[in-house]
Amino acid sequence: LVEKLDDNRGRLALFAYFNSDNFESVERSVLLLQRNAKIMMKDDTHA
Repeated sequence: LVEKLDDNRGRLALFAYFNSDNFESVERSVLLLQRNAKIMMKDDTHA
């Protein structure tokens, strides 16, 4: 599950990078993705 999350996060980050005008918004998107992934993993451990 963690591998899948990392893979998807990387793919989304690359997609965001190539489709954005400024790198700052990309960095913010990646931080949001990382935070969401952490929340998902946290929920997974509680399940």
